[in-house]
This record gives sequence, C-alpha cells and structure tokens, in this order.
Amino acid sequence: MTRQSEWNKIWNKKYTTYKDAKSLHVSAGYDDLTYAEWQKLTGYFIEKIKIKPTDDVLEVGCGSGAFLNEIKEVGSLSGIDYADDAIDKIKQVVEGTFYVSEASNIPFKNNTFDIILSFGVFFYFNNYDYAISAIDEMCRVLKPGGKIFIGEINDLAKKELALQLRAESDDKRDAHRVSNSNIDHLYYPVSFFEDVAKDKNMTINVIQQSSPELEFYYNAPYRFSVILTDKG
Repeated sequence: MTRQSEWNKIWNKKYTTYKDAKSLHVSAGYDDLTYAEWQKLTGYFIEKIKIKPTDDVLEVGCGSGAFLNEIKEVGSLSGIDYADDAIDKIKQVVEGTFYVSEASNIPFKNNTFDIILSFGVFFYFNNYDYAISAIDEMCRVLKPGGKIFIGEINDLAKKELALQLRAESDDKRDAHRVSNSNIDHLYYPVSFFEDVAKDKNMTINVIQQSSPELEFYYNAPYRFSVILTDKG
C-alpha cells in the first residue's frame, strides 16, 4: 500500500471519528492546538495571502472546513477532499461548492479561481510526481494573475529536527490517534517549489515558519509555506 493510500484510509477514519467535534480544527489534525491558537495560526497565513473580498477561493484538501471557515470576506468558497465525511461536514458549516475528489483531478473549469489554497496536505502525497500533477491542476483552474498558497510543507533540510520533535510529541498525538500505522510524511526541498515557479512562470514567496509569531506551534520549526503568483 502506498503512502498516499494509507493516509487516505487514516483520514477517512479520522473524519468519521471526529465528525461531531465542536471545533473543526480538531478533525483537521490540529487537535493539539486550542481554537485560539488555530485562529492565530490561520490568521498568520491569511494575512500574507491577502485575499480580497471579491476573490473566488478554492481549497484543495479542504477537509471539514477548518481553514476556509476562518476566511471572513470573500467572493466565493469552494473545496475538494477525498473523504466523504469531510465533504458532508463542510457543506453543513461553510457556504460554497464542495466535491469529493483527488487533488490530481480538480472538477472545475479552467481559469475559475483567484486564490487556491492547500494547507497541511502536500506531506500526505505519495511522491513528487503526484505533487506536480496536483500543482498542474491548480494552475489549470487558476485565473491569470492569481495566487496559489501551499501551506505546511515539511522541509527536507530539517527532516532530522522534524523526526526529533515529532517523537517528543508522540504522547500528545496518541490522544487523538485513529490508527497504529507508522506511515511517514513526504519532505520537500525548497528548490522543488522554486523549480515549479520557474517552470510555471510564477513568482514565489517562501515563508519560513520558524517565526517568533508561531512559537506556540510545535511543527513550525521544520515547516515552510509558499505563495506562487501567476505573472499573468
């Protein structure tokens, strides 16, 4: 079984287990954060993305809506996720258009969205080829001049630190574990996204998450995020 299929299985079970959780971020895998900390984490990125009130926004891997629910002024919200229970839940709490679908097969027309988000998703992909296929699809449905935000990327250069910090947090994560699987995460070099930006004729803003503003978040020291902007 591949990394991605194993993670798909885990997340389907997680969304089913926590479908009645009061806070959406719990079912999204950020159960070690308080809701106030979740708002601080998402707010940090939403401010950097600079979403306009008229923007049409898509989230790839939207889950049950934990991230999209924090966006307050927007033209429209849409999302895809492979978990049926996640899509059932998001339709109850977020006004928008949502489908069960894979990141490599986005069910929207070309040039549909001003902003495309994918938060805490890319490390569950099977390999770099799948990541490229997902980015290809995101670029296809992005409007000219639009932005793609890919958040929470495991930094390959900091993998040793990541394994150390994750081992130290095992007790916390055990409280909400729904599987005993030891399946690992995918790690990326920053250059992977720099090459994507060059290939797609996009500018790139790399956000290193080891920021004093994110000191409350134990994953921050080994993760980065990127904003890819189409040059139009």
